[in-house]
Amino acid sequence: MKKLIIILVCIGLVAVGAAIFLHVQKKGVSFEAVLPEGAFIYLRLDDVEKSMKQISSMPLWKAVSGINFDALADKNVISAQQKSAIDLVKTTLSQVSSNPMAKKLFGREIALAVYPIEKDMNALVEEIKMFRPQVIEEILSGVFLVARVDPDVQLAEFLSRSFSQYGANVSEGQVEYEGEIIRTITLSNIGVKFSFVRLKDVLVFGMGEKAAQTSIDVFKGKEPSLARSPQFGDAMATIQKPLSSLMYFDFKTFLALIKGQVKTLASLGKAKDQDPEAQKQWEDILARMSGIKTFVFSSRFDPVMEFDAHLFLDPGKLDPEYAALYTCPSQENETINFVPKDVLGYQWSNCFDLGYYWKELKKEAAKTADQASRINEWGTNMGINIEQDILPAFGDEIGGFISDITVGGLFPIPKLLFFLEVKNKAKAEALLKRLKDLPMAMLQDENYNGVDIKYLELPFGADVQPGYCFLENYLLVATARQLLKDSVNASKDNSLSLLSSPVFKDVNFGLTDKNRSVQFVRIKDVMDKIRGVIGWSNNWIDAQRQKAEAFKKGSEKPLEEVNANISAKEGELQEIRNNLARLEDEAWSLESKGGDITALQAQMDDLKNQIETKELELYNERERKQDLEKILKQNELDSFSYLTMRQVFLDEVIYPVVEGFKSVISYGARVTMDKNVLKSSLFFKMTK
Repeated sequence: MKKLIIILVCIGLVAVGAAIFLHVQKKGVSFEAVLPEGAFIYLRLDDVEKSMKQISSMPLWKAVSGINFDALADKNVISAQQKSAIDLVKTTLSQVSSNPMAKKLFGREIALAVYPIEKDMNALVEEIKMFRPQVIEEILSGVFLVARVDPDVQLAEFLSRSFSQYGANVSEGQVEYEGEIIRTITLSNIGVKFSFVRLKDVLVFGMGEKAAQTSIDVFKGKEPSLARSPQFGDAMATIQKPLSSLMYFDFKTFLALIKGQVKTLASLGKAKDQDPEAQKQWEDILARMSGIKTFVFSSRFDPVMEFDAHLFLDPGKLDPEYAALYTCPSQENETINFVPKDVLGYQWSNCFDLGYYWKELKKEAAKTADQASRINEWGTNMGINIEQDILPAFGDEIGGFISDITVGGLFPIPKLLFFLEVKNKAKAEALLKRLKDLPMAMLQDENYNGVDIKYLELPFGADVQPGYCFLENYLLVATARQLLKDSVNASKDNSLSLLSSPVFKDVNFGLTDKNRSVQFVRIKDVMDKIRGVIGWSNNWIDAQRQKAEAFKKGSEKPLEEVNANISAKEGELQEIRNNLARLEDEAWSLESKGGDITALQAQMDDLKNQIETKELELYNERERKQDLEKILKQNELDSFSYLTMRQVFLDEVIYPVVEGFKSVISYGARVTMDKNVLKSSLFFKMTK
C-alpha cells in the first residue's frame, strides 16, 4: 500500500512537472525579458492574425476597403497621383497579408522598441550633412524589432530571399556571441549591416550587431531587462489584460534627451549657430511637459472594443500654470440623472475652470491694447464685472446633450441642451435677469413640475423655443422648451433617464463611477441622422441647381435678343456708311464746280457722329454676347461636373462609410484621475 502511494505521488509530481514545462514552453519568452531597459518608445501587437481577422470582418472596414477608387478617378473625384498611391498601398498590404512566411513571422506577436541615440546631436547633424553612409546604422542602431516565431520558420532562408533583389551587393554571414549565433546581412553598396538572433521563440532584428548583442546580454541576465524597469513595471501594473496592442512612451527619458539638445534644435535651419528666440520656445515647450513621466496606450477587442490611455504624472514637477488641468480630481457625476433616456449624445466634465480661462484671456488681451479695451467696454456696456459677477456664480462642471436633429423644415435643427454647475444661484439669477430686461428678449414663464422655466416664444414652432431653468445645482440652457421639460421628468423618474437605457448600459464600464469626464454617443442612430442631413443637403443643392437651370434658360433668351440687335445694328451702320459715301461724292462734285458745300458738310458730320454712336452700341452688344456665352458654357460645365462628382462621391464613399459606421451601436468614454495617473478609456459596442 505504501509503495502504491509513493508511486502515485511520483506520477503526480511528474505530471505536474510536465504540465509546468509544457506551459512554460507554450508561453515562451516575453519580449520585455529580452529587451534592455531604457526604451523611450515601445510598441507591441499581440495575436496579430486574430486581430486582423476581427478588424477585417467589421462592416466599417469592409465599407472603407470596398470603396471603388476606379470610379472616383474616372469622375475626377481623386487625381491620378492619388489613385496611384492608393493602389500601391493596397497592393503592398495584399502582398504582405497573403505571404505565408510573413504570417509566420508577424502573425503572432510583434514589437518595436526605440532607444535614445547615444551620439551628440551636433556631431550627428554634421555627419548627415557629409552623407556618411554609416550614420544610418548609428541612427537606427537603437531600433529593435522583435517577433514571436514558430520553430519551423527558416529565418535565414526567408531573409536571404527578401534581400536577393540587391544582387551581388548582398553578403551573408554569422558570428557567435555568448554562445548564440547572430546572423548578418550586409548591403555593401550602402554600407549597412542587418543582424538577427533567435532566442528561444523570439526573433530580435536590428541594424548593425548592437540590437542582437544587447538582447543576448539581457537574455543571459548580464544586463537589466525592460521587464524589470520600475517605471515600465508601474505602467504595466495598471493595464488591464489581455491586450491586443500596447504602446509605451517614456516621457522622462525623452525629455532628458531633448533638454540636452535644445541648443542644437534651436539652431537647425538657421544661418547662425544659436537662435535665442527658438531656444526659448523649445524651453517653454519642455517646461509644459515637465512632470509627465510615462504615457501608455492599450487596446482589446473583447467583450467590447476598448482603448485605454494612461498618463503617469509627478505632480510636484508639473508646470504650475498647467498643473490644475492635469490633476483635476474625479468626482460623482450627478448630471446624468437628468439626462433623458434616448439622447443621441451626452458629455460631462468637472474640470471647466472659468477662472483659469479668464486669466488666459486677459493675458492674451494684454498683448493688444485694442482687445483689452474691447473687453472692458463690453463689461461696462452690459453693467457686468466678470470677476465679481460671473466667476463666483458658476462652478467647474459643464456639459450637455443632443437629443435629435430634425430635417423636415427649412434647415436641419439640432435639439441641444447645455448645462453649467451653479455655485451662487443669486448671482446667476441676477445675470439672467439682465438678459430678461433686454428689449428683444420677451421671455415667457412656465412652472413645470415645480421648476420655473423661462423661454422665448418664436414663430418657428416648438423645435425652436430657446429657454433656461435651474435644476438642482445646475443651470440648463436649451434650444427648445421641451428639452428642459424632458430633463425635469428624467430627474424625477430614473426610468426616464439615461441610466435606464440598455444601449448606455452596454458601454457603462465605469461611466457612472467617479470620473472627471464622461461621454456617450449612440453612433448607429447618429449615422441615421447624418443620412437625413445628407438627404436634406441634396434637396437644397437640387433646388440651387434648378435655380441655375432657370438662370440658364433666362440667359438663352437675352442671347437671342443680343444676336438680333447685333444684326440690326450692323445693317443700320452699313446704311449710314452708304449715306455718308453718297454725300461725300456729292460734296466733291459740288466743290469741284466751285459750289458751297457747307450744308453737305453739316450732314456728313452728323452721319459721322451716328457712325461712332452705332459702333459703340455694336461694341457693347458684342461684349454682352461674349459674357452671356461664357455664362451659359460655364453653367453647363459646372452643372455636369459638380453634379457628377457629388453623386459619385456620395455613392462610392459617404453612403458606404455611413452604413459601415452603423455597425457601431454606441460609444462611451471616461476620464479619471487616480493616484497621479490620468486615465482615459473608450468603449465601442459593435454589432455581432
